Amino acid sequence: MAENPHDTRRFARYVGKPCRSASITEVAEELRLNWHTVEALDQLYMQAQLDGAGAPAPAVIGIDEISMRKGHVYRIIVSDREWRRPIWFGGVDRSAGSMV
Repeated sequence: MAENPHDTRRFARYVGKPCRSASITEVAEELRLNWHTVEALDQLYMQAQLDGAGAPAPAVIGIDEISMRKGHVYRIIVSDREWRRPIWFGGVDRSAGSMV
């Protein structure tokens, strides 16, 4: 998990976990670490979380559009309805052609 030999996996988890509910600045101040160090450790922590989650294999999906800003600018979001998490986000508009 940790690429820097001075940062252990346990320390990356210790720093990364509070970043889920607090900003990097707040965690850096609380732990008295450099902001860039906390950011790097948080990225390592989040990559480990993604690696552990595996590829999504949803049984039920939901397709919706979200407004990016005023003026009818939309994007498509595909979600796993059981786990309530996004799977795919994109497209240039809300047409069926943007799903490809």
